[in-house]
Amino acid sequence: MTTNAAFRITCFTARAIADLRRSWWIVLPNLEQCGLLTVTYADLERRAVDAAWNSFPLIGDLKLEGRKEFIGTILDFFCLEYAIHSENYLTQSKIKEYEKHFREILQTHAGPERGAS
Repeated sequence: MTTNAAFRITCFTARAIADLRRSWWIVLPNLEQCGLLTVTYADLERRAVDAAWNSFPLIGDLKLEGRKEFIGTILDFFCLEYAIHSENYLTQSKIKEYEKHFREILQTHAGPERGAS
């Protein structure tokens, strides 16, 4: 992977995670709310069929699809209530580090073309 491609992936990943964390600010929806990003949950089906759910009233009576929908709704709620945590992207020091790195790269690419007078 080229340095430029790695930079783009890091930049977009950081922005997407920060965007999800913020949810609605004032009037602008985040990427998920616009339908540009979909959050899925790994192992949701495997977790939903777990027999441990059977001991919970109402939840134990749900069919697989209903149980998956219920669990997904709970996870979505936590996601929208700022439960996203990332040591790689959302700590204050990492945010400052990425911001500095992004500015340096953007300034390098936004300057006058080399060889132009």
